[in-house]
Amino acid sequence: MILHIDDRLLHGRILHGWDRGRAKRFVLISRRLADPAIRELYAQAAGKPTVFLPMAGEDPAPEEKGDFWLADHPAAAAYLLEKGVALEALWIIALRQGGEFLRPDLTPDGVSLALLDDLRSRGLSVAYRPFLEAEAVAWPPC
Repeated sequence: MILHIDDRLLHGRILHGWDRGRAKRFVLISRRLADPAIRELYAQAAGKPTVFLPMAGEDPAPEEKGDFWLADHPAAAAYLLEKGVALEALWIIALRQGGEFLRPDLTPDGVSLALLDDLRSRGLSVAYRPFLEAEAVAWPPC
């Protein structure tokens, strides 16, 4: 399974660039999803079945063929690994936190940089891939 990271979570680039209607369902992972009003907004925007994982201790839903897994922070990858989910790769679409400028749409803060380096050191393939058509650039992008 590939986990996609975009600090905006679900938005136009995901819906019309990455997904293009192909995913059977979205699996959204974010602490912000603990708020029912936020979940309702994302459910309406998704326009398809959506699984919400607010990272509050519950086990992730089992992966289904055709899922598009999306989180807003690298901490979600660490969370999934701790829950025993087999991650194949982590693809960063956008991580704009006002930290170090590495590429357009890629300015991670110190916490995210440390998490991404830790995930890579644990054997997870980490790459920056802002668009579906773009080649994945291995982490850290130079």
